[in-house]
Amino acid sequence: MPLPPTISSPPQDHTLGLHESIKEWPPGHRLYPSAADSTRSVAEKLPHLTALVRHGFPRLRRTGATFLDTMTPMETTTMSARLAGIFVCSATLLSACDAAPAIPQAVKSADNALVGPGEDPGVNKDWRNPALGYGLRLSAAAEERATHSVVYDASYQQVSYPNGDVAADRGVCADEIVRAYRLLGVDLQRLVHEDMTHSFSVYPKRWGLKGPDKNIDHRRVPNLATFFVRHKADLPVTASGDDYQPGDVVAWALADGRPHIGMVTERRSSDGKRPLVMHNIGFGPQIEDMLFGLTITGHYRFQETGSARRS
Repeated sequence: MPLPPTISSPPQDHTLGLHESIKEWPPGHRLYPSAADSTRSVAEKLPHLTALVRHGFPRLRRTGATFLDTMTPMETTTMSARLAGIFVCSATLLSACDAAPAIPQAVKSADNALVGPGEDPGVNKDWRNPALGYGLRLSAAAEERATHSVVYDASYQQVSYPNGDVAADRGVCADEIVRAYRLLGVDLQRLVHEDMTHSFSVYPKRWGLKGPDKNIDHRRVPNLATFFVRHKADLPVTASGDDYQPGDVVAWALADGRPHIGMVTERRSSDGKRPLVMHNIGFGPQIEDMLFGLTITGHYRFQETGSARRS
């Protein structure tokens, strides 16, 4: 059956089974702004697919397209099954790893994101510099991470071990913490896996696992938080921005209760009261003024020295 005039025919997304480009939408409800966005994860697609259900099909009718009117009962059933499959698939993938919500939090805005190169001669960028303190080196690593374009993808992936990672252009909030530490030669994948192997019973059981999984354990915020606490890296949670130093790791609870994590940088807010944070809440690693934009659940200063405590 030919596509209606308002729908182009790009390559199929075989995960979702739907064509990816719709040229006309109500304001704010285009499925994708560009062809490049067809690589977005299910987490990013979900609000747009919701818009498809709520606005897209009625709009096709209003514009005179005969797409739905000419569908046979079998085609209508197939389309309904596909849409149902989308949401089942979305829920499954999102449950594979703690992640940002399908619809981003209000903390994200065009005003508080660091736009462009953000050059500041006072900000350290060389994480290799041994003259810098450990926290400043981590902050420099966070600066480097914020230069990457990463599609938010919470799906379960098989990765190598040690020093394993998902594709460089994919990842979740926890991946950015792992990647920043890895620039300093610290492999949180290995450290978390070894600690979970040694003391699996003290780690969260919310995913129903019966043992450690080196593919994803380090990608889950509650596991990182548990690891930091067990290695005496936890610090008080306060409302003073000065208590959060470059290289510190902060964990939050999103509005829907899911955990989030980021790294404090050397940069300061425009009023100088807060450090900016590198995190990925669905838009790739960005440096933003959002330290107190969500509920802080943990504050950590982990500096690997080779003698971390296990109990």
